[in-house]
Amino acid sequence: MAGRVYITGSLVNATCNYSDGDFLELGKHIIISANAGYSFKGVYYLRMGYYDADFYNEGTYLEVEIDRYTINEDFYLFDDYIATRDVEQLNNFVNLYKTNQTEIRELSRAVFLNLSGGQIADFGQFINSLYILPFDIPSDILGDTDSIILGGFDSDVESTLISTYSFDIDGGTIEVPLKYNNIYDFINTECILHLPFLNKVYLNSEYVIGQTITVDFTIELYSGTLTANIKSSFNNEIVASVQGLIGMHIPFIQKSTGSIINSISNIYKNKINRCFIEVNRNIPYTKNNNVFGGSVVEYGRIGDYAGYLESDKIVLETNATNQEQEEIKNLLRNGVFI
Repeated sequence: MAGRVYITGSLVNATCNYSDGDFLELGKHIIISANAGYSFKGVYYLRMGYYDADFYNEGTYLEVEIDRYTINEDFYLFDDYIATRDVEQLNNFVNLYKTNQTEIRELSRAVFLNLSGGQIADFGQFINSLYILPFDIPSDILGDTDSIILGGFDSDVESTLISTYSFDIDGGTIEVPLKYNNIYDFINTECILHLPFLNKVYLNSEYVIGQTITVDFTIELYSGTLTANIKSSFNNEIVASVQGLIGMHIPFIQKSTGSIINSISNIYKNKINRCFIEVNRNIPYTKNNNVFGGSVVEYGRIGDYAGYLESDKIVLETNATNQEQEEIKNLLRNGVFI
């Protein structure tokens, strides 16, 4: 008589082609299939008769073959067969986890395995980086809880998977009004955009003065890089882009080599929690200034001014000869008292 399948564990986001208590059928392998958009990560176990074995993990399903040698055995599916939501990532070799102090402490004990001959295997070498972000990770990109996988080693330390390798943050908008409502708003005007955790950004005044600046952030989680894209209403396009590493790396040691991975990084030199623009304008001189040496560039008729005057781009309305007009222009260019 054929053996039976006993499902004593749990199926999460997955289904089995056998029901609890079903008789085995020759050629009908035991398959646990992940739901659409989910997959299995790590190693999953079952008991065949009196022996424990593991499933073949094909990602989207787990499988154990049933042939004439195994059909008379009872199979006990005692493990927790948890399929986790697929992760949007750049490759299939790196997982991203949102972890905490407790999980890191458990992982530090789990990564070292004693092998035969007194050798120690250090699976910590498969940790690419460990860092702290100054931003909260949005809840909508957090996946399911799953065991941390290091290479082919299942650490059995549960942590929260991150379902994508980047996310966006709205940095808000900044409106910069005109002050003089003329050319003095733009001449020799310095516009500096201050951003959290990034260097200052110097923007051309025409993109800023009398315009609205929009800031959008993107955080890339593999390296902890923050990118800021700055858009101006002047042309409704990105006028500047700046990036920098904002993940504060946490050092950890590899026992097998004795080397320390990561070093403490100082990223909080510009720790502000908002974006703002600093506008530095030169104060223009006016013709009412009594400060000696004060000057101002204006357009008008000579008869409207008094005092010392230097002129350029002169338009003469006179019956004087061409030679006399040139002499008048030279006098006005060199400066006259009126």
